[in-house]
Amino acid sequence: MCSKTSLTFLALISIVACVNGQALGFEFDCLYEDATILDIFGYTCTLTDIDYDFSSPFYFIRVGGEHLEGRTNADVINLRIRNSTINRIPANIFNVFPNVEGLEVINCGTINFIPPDFYFADRLREVYIADNNITTLGNSAFTFAFNIEILILYQNQMNSLGPNPFINLGRATFVSIENNNITVLTPRMLRPLLSLKNFVASGNRIEELEGRMFANNPDLELAHFERNNIRAIGPSFLNINPNLESLRLSGNACIDGNFDNVTLTAIREALGECFRNSPWGTQVSLTVVGSLSIFDENDNLITRIE
Repeated sequence: MCSKTSLTFLALISIVACVNGQALGFEFDCLYEDATILDIFGYTCTLTDIDYDFSSPFYFIRVGGEHLEGRTNADVINLRIRNSTINRIPANIFNVFPNVEGLEVINCGTINFIPPDFYFADRLREVYIADNNITTLGNSAFTFAFNIEILILYQNQMNSLGPNPFINLGRATFVSIENNNITVLTPRMLRPLLSLKNFVASGNRIEELEGRMFANNPDLELAHFERNNIRAIGPSFLNINPNLESLRLSGNACIDGNFDNVTLTAIREALGECFRNSPWGTQVSLTVVGSLSIFDENDNLITRIE
């Protein structure tokens, strides 16, 4: 019977098959150096050109490579996996390197994220995952990585998010799902992000922003939804977010428009097709490209913006 364990022996790249009850072993070398992942600078293990299937729950990892003088696995605080083909994050890697705070996964093919992969990642604080093929971010993907503060899922061909993709990420202040293919975003998905300050969802295919989208994110300061397919924004979309400083919605059909020789009432009505909570009780801010002349109800020029 295979048993799950974690060993750290110096070895060359090889694979030991799980045959006749023997565990599947993965062995590879790290390039050790001082490097940066997002805001974390420190001792880093970089893995490249890995081509392994981590589907089996019965495997162990052996990591080799030459440490810098005086350093050990316990000193590694950043883990980078680049230009590889892996289908999951190997959970035991966080046992091999128990103090990892920064994780970077770039160009590693089709990856599925499931909760056990982060079972030993309780020190993980900053995550940058880019240029992979994730398709769907399922429920509770990072449940055991409950100390994550920054989570960036950039350009991973994600089509959808599970109903509860951010469970247990109550300490996350920055979350980005930029440049994916996500069509649906709901308040329920964002509910666990109790400390959220910055949320970036630009470059997706989101069609509607529901009312009270950030009802459970009272500290929100920045929300970017540029370059989506937004056609409607629900009532009280941001009414409970008094700290909001930056809201970007350009690049959406119901926001961008060419208004020529029309009144502010006409502009308001046009935008009302997007914001279905009109008549508005808040101030409207417009960015003018070209010139804008504003007239009163008697057709007298009030001001002209060049």
